[in-house]
Amino acid sequence: MKKKAILLLIAIMVIGLLSACGGSSSGSSAAPAEENKDDRELVMTITKDLTTLDPFKCTGSSSWRVCRSIYDCPWVFDDAGNIHYRACTAYEFSEDGKSMTVTLRDGLKFENGEQITVEDLAYTIEKCKEGPITTTWANYVTDEEVIDDHTLKINLDRVYAPLALSMQDVTIVPKAAHEAAGGDFGYEPVCSGPYVLDEYKVGDSVSMKANENFTYQEVGVKHVKYKLIAEPATVSAALQNGEVQYTSNYAKTDFDTLSKLEGMQVLENRERSYEFATYNVTIAPFDNADFRQAINYALDRQSMIDIVQEGDGYIEYNIWNDQVFGYKQMEGWPYNVDKAKEYLEKAGYPNGEGVPEQTIYCYGDTGAKEAQVIQDSLKAIGIDWPVEQVDMNFLWDGQTDGSIAFSVDGMGLGIDASEYATMLVTDGGFNSAWYSNPKVDELFDLASGTIDEQERKDYYGQIIDIEQEDAPYMVLYYEISKTLCTDELDLSEAKAYSYVYPQYLKWK
Repeated sequence: MKKKAILLLIAIMVIGLLSACGGSSSGSSAAPAEENKDDRELVMTITKDLTTLDPFKCTGSSSWRVCRSIYDCPWVFDDAGNIHYRACTAYEFSEDGKSMTVTLRDGLKFENGEQITVEDLAYTIEKCKEGPITTTWANYVTDEEVIDDHTLKINLDRVYAPLALSMQDVTIVPKAAHEAAGGDFGYEPVCSGPYVLDEYKVGDSVSMKANENFTYQEVGVKHVKYKLIAEPATVSAALQNGEVQYTSNYAKTDFDTLSKLEGMQVLENRERSYEFATYNVTIAPFDNADFRQAINYALDRQSMIDIVQEGDGYIEYNIWNDQVFGYKQMEGWPYNVDKAKEYLEKAGYPNGEGVPEQTIYCYGDTGAKEAQVIQDSLKAIGIDWPVEQVDMNFLWDGQTDGSIAFSVDGMGLGIDASEYATMLVTDGGFNSAWYSNPKVDELFDLASGTIDEQERKDYYGQIIDIEQEDAPYMVLYYEISKTLCTDELDLSEAKAYSYVYPQYLKWK
């Protein structure tokens, strides 16, 4: 897994760099008679600080959330699989499936007024080969051919059926500016999307405003601020006093009170995102598949959902759920202490005797609660491991270099099983388990190499069967999010997506 935490660099390089646009009118003696809707700022929350705004280095969820708003993409698919064209207006596969021709929308501009060209699109696709989120599919691209000012042909070394879905992650950057910036583009981004960066305060907030050169679609909320608040109780207080107008990060125990506040509405989603425990399968005792089976059976997932999420979650054992193409129900590991002890003995650790000492690493309030439930579940089978709460970047670095063997994390990917290869193939960008199974690598390759949908489902089904035997991850639960937000927002477009970005919202 190639997660790189560079908050320190951001802190050094960003001070004074992006704040020039953030002039505040607080303290003015002249009060407007009525607030203009276009001037209202929507305050949302993030629980982690940014790592970078270079989309080809982006790993953290907060950074990627901002990137999806400040960079345009060819198109997006909603949760029902419907395509919504954005920077491009059409695509077509060749008869042999080894190339895709896309049509770039006319008149597109970057925030600096320069034209967005097919050369910029070609450059972006090529750079996707370096991105941890995009490298799995982008490496099938052999080259890009500029046909004319609006047409680009993407050539592949083989059929890659999910390419259209993968193109959602192509975040268009200006070739010249990106090359000129070297490694500093993430600190001085040139935006192509519905928003541009307005102000970034390290450890506090990131503000965006509508991109004046983004003209093919109206931006319904012109000013957005992501406020960094790590603790759910603090989010609850901020929502209650009006400092925040859109969030799902509040303390779950406060939902009944908060949802009844005047002017509040609820957006409920059954998520594809999930919480999971990841273990390095090259380190004892996790290198033993029977041990991994044991601790999966030992986990009381429903208790975790009740304790951590106040019941707002559901049990699913695989790393992709029934909202994803290629789903097959997994037998999984229903809570069974006796079966856990049986597998523990098969692993050579009867009643937990001789199990190597490990630590359960976690970050944040939610992660700490989850780690506590895991700790209690393991005690029931004779394993007593300590919990250590650490900084997010320490945890991710430890997953990357292999120094952390067991940790609690979260993940959320797309609507096709191919996108989850990044967690399971040998060189996957998010393979925090250090898992390697040549058969799984082969099956992902075969599934993406055919356009026959039933064949693809069969291949993914075989992968799920192998996961049942190998238990490369411990999925804790899937989330049911209940976003609380001001009833002044129109959520009609947002309801089509599990992951809601500001461009899907508008003021009433």
